[in-house]
Amino acid sequence: MIEYFKNWYRGKYFPPENNPDSYVKFLAGHYEQPFVARILSRLFTFWLKNWQFIVGTLVAVILAIFFNK
Repeated sequence: MIEYFKNWYRGKYFPPENNPDSYVKFLAGHYEQPFVARILSRLFTFWLKNWQFIVGTLVAVILAIFFNK
């Protein structure tokens, strides 16, 4: 099951498109992630960069809601 999610998150592999008449050969292909995997990746990156502000804001909002006189 873990391997399935790893392969899903990595996405589909696209091999290099080498022109047989060209002298230049590309060695590496690339992966394209599914739409949901890209969204999750960006949300996770945003969380890692800004977790201090997110947690602080949530604590402030929760305190304002529950201790509002």
